[in-house]
Amino acid sequence: MMQTAPAQNLERHFASKAEYLALEEKSKERHEYRNGEVVAMAGGTLEHSRISVNVTTALSIALKKKQCSAFNSDLKVETAASFVYPDVSVVCGPVEFTENRRDTVRNPLLVVEVLSDSTETYDRGDKFAAYRELPSFREYVLVAQDKPSVEVFTKQDEKHWLMTVVTGLDDTVPLASLDVTLSMRDIYDKVVVSGQSSVASVSR
Repeated sequence: MMQTAPAQNLERHFASKAEYLALEEKSKERHEYRNGEVVAMAGGTLEHSRISVNVTTALSIALKKKQCSAFNSDLKVETAASFVYPDVSVVCGPVEFTENRRDTVRNPLLVVEVLSDSTETYDRGDKFAAYRELPSFREYVLVAQDKPSVEVFTKQDEKHWLMTVVTGLDDTVPLASLDVTLSMRDIYDKVVVSGQSSVASVSR
């Protein structure tokens, strides 16, 4: 996810969900809501942005004939105690919106987060835990932006998640919840990664 920091204008203000949503509608900056705390979101790197676009595009193409849709970070997700902005989310079937809203959903099947130094601990810890509270949630994808490395966590049952690690540009990323695979070259297309100046997808 993009870098985050406590909202300076709110001085780590604790608010209700309704207060947060009212603030977010008027704010020029994005904020997440984490267990009552409003947290400002800083901008991401070029690599972060490009990977997010690449993944959204690849998923949209792969899901074209399925009853599933990929969404970018404009769409919020509501969990039991939070409102967060995933880098990419996928909803299958009817979209379940937060009451009286069209910018927030409650039923992502899959979420993708692009890791950054400032948010990696949160993405792996509290944010993953928050997503796991959602009955619809089945798969979590963490994408490194400095090297070709993708981790996929697939739900097996209420207590167990299977972790799959994919490295290298010539491999593919299996997404069992969607029954699709993504090419690592597509994910890292035009992204500067360790040991290479840039990655370009080959013609197929």
